[in-house]
Amino acid sequence: LTGSDTNPGTEAAPLKTIQKAVTLATAGKTVLIKAGVYQNELANCSGATCTFVRVDNSGTAANPIVIKAYGNGPVTLRGLGFRDTDTDNDGLADGPLNPSKREKLLDIRGNYVYVSDLEFTNSQQMGIEINGSFNKVENVVSHDNWSTNIAIGSSVPGKVEGNLVRYAETYRSRSSNGIALQRPDPITDVVTRNIVEYSLAYENGRRSDGTRMIPSLGDVAGGGNSDGMGSAKGCSDYPTFNSSFPYSNACPKNIFRYNFMFKNSDDGVDMSHADSLLERNISFGNGGAAGGGKGYKVLRNVDGNTYVNNIAYANADRGFDLRVSNLKFFNNLALSNGGQGIQGASGDSLMRNNIAFGNSLNDFPVTSACLGCSNNWIGDKTGAALSGDPKLDNSLLFKNSQGEIVVSMPQSGTIAEKWNWLDNRFKSAFALQSSSGAINAGTAISFV
Repeated sequence: LTGSDTNPGTEAAPLKTIQKAVTLATAGKTVLIKAGVYQNELANCSGATCTFVRVDNSGTAANPIVIKAYGNGPVTLRGLGFRDTDTDNDGLADGPLNPSKREKLLDIRGNYVYVSDLEFTNSQQMGIEINGSFNKVENVVSHDNWSTNIAIGSSVPGKVEGNLVRYAETYRSRSSNGIALQRPDPITDVVTRNIVEYSLAYENGRRSDGTRMIPSLGDVAGGGNSDGMGSAKGCSDYPTFNSSFPYSNACPKNIFRYNFMFKNSDDGVDMSHADSLLERNISFGNGGAAGGGKGYKVLRNVDGNTYVNNIAYANADRGFDLRVSNLKFFNNLALSNGGQGIQGASGDSLMRNNIAFGNSLNDFPVTSACLGCSNNWIGDKTGAALSGDPKLDNSLLFKNSQGEIVVSMPQSGTIAEKWNWLDNRFKSAFALQSSSGAINAGTAISFV
């Protein structure tokens, strides 16, 4: 069937554009999108900003607006495109094909909007922006966009809260991140209580052949700003330089949990948000010879974050680069990273039951100033009770004969199936051998 935006939007007489459907949708309504590639044609531009689909209407907690694939095949929203090569030999990638336009494929401005089972690609700027509250984005793939694949709080000055991103697969943003909290300037309120979970962020800052992105306008390092997940430095900087802003951090009390970040050209996680939880994330194989490569980095000194059961493995630089005051850091593993395993313990931190081993520099340089640093397994701390090899089943996971991380993840299947494939391999490889001295060496903790 050929749709028309004068149709009623039934199965027998469908609408033509997704934008018309979401404009008509009210609380409790579902927008079903039939299989196909939907190409942005600059129909929805306001000045220099062109949004393919913008959702302004809101649902309710009991009756959300639902936007999802019909179920008869994949649905792809495709942007205007870009070139990641240097055809004019000026030393920079050519970039967006229509550089006068800033493009977003999906901008959610309403509340209680649930989006699922869609693909977003080839945008000149953003894949998905979440600028409302209490929305859910689930089972989506956002990839090969010029800028951030999924951004939370990027374009509105007010509060953005309670959003959930689950089972999102994000990869190969050419010049920015997989999933990130962001803040415009100026702002009046915070991005808070958002959750990112069970998601994948990989190969951001890389091209389709896996090579690191070449320099571009605004990213002269080429992939130098491309992290797996995290938050923009404006989360910390805006309150610092605007004394009238009523909060000490613009992105507090968010949660990142059960995520995989790997093979990104810069860092796995780069964050400037405060009072937040990072739980059971795995960051591995990030960075390279050109720079970057921290498993978890705090760009600005922020307060009150909690790290529990996270892994930093085989990153090019430090495993955990913390720079955090009032930190709670429990049951984390730093293994085989190119710099220090765990760096940045402050005097008011609580750091217990962590394992650091096989890192190229100090495993865990703890000073006497950190009174709350105790009961940590520090591999290179000669003579200590908890030191030496903790004896993992396989400390060479995903490494080839040259020591490089190579991940041959299944290309088919659901995002949940890919997540489980990765999770099962880490569970098997990083289990402690029966002879490990780390078994039952932990102490009870509480982080709630």
